[in-house]
Amino acid sequence: MTCSVDGCHRGGKLTRGMCAKHYRYWLDHTPPADRPVAPRFARNFWDSVRKTHARGCWVFTGPTVGRGHGMWGRVLAHRHSWSLANGPIPEGMWVLHHCDNPPCVNPMHLYLGTIRENTDDAVARGRNYIPPRKTVCGAGHPLAGENLRIVNSKQGTIRRCRLCDNRRVAAFARAKRAARRQSLPAS
Repeated sequence: MTCSVDGCHRGGKLTRGMCAKHYRYWLDHTPPADRPVAPRFARNFWDSVRKTHARGCWVFTGPTVGRGHGMWGRVLAHRHSWSLANGPIPEGMWVLHHCDNPPCVNPMHLYLGTIRENTDDAVARGRNYIPPRKTVCGAGHPLAGENLRIVNSKQGTIRRCRLCDNRRVAAFARAKRAARRQSLPAS
């Protein structure tokens, strides 16, 4: 392969069909707004979408993050789909799914809403599981009254069994004393 510029017969690595000299000249003399998108970035969003889902969802088949939401560059795929179909997303608005299918990018399944509306929707549909509060520890002791120890940690407030904590601390102290006795020289 040789350079595509008329009169140039240089070979080697070509960028956009040009040798290094002509490519550098093109970069220096072509304003960024006038440059076409590089071929490796000229992907079509809809080429990464499979439209054969049973419920009418259009499943994004590209890279995913979190709980299955697609990513198109640095934008969530469903947000990009909404923008293509409806224009820019207003400031502070989220793009939500009617179908509860995170990889779905079908504009008919998407709608705008606030964070609060998203949370209310999750509660109404039972998608925000909150496990019931434990009433006994792993050893079967009740987690109530005098046996309940409330501990504040980086993760938040933790409810712990006082009997199990006391046993754990006592076992640690015994092990530490035994290790100290073994490290003393024999007399």
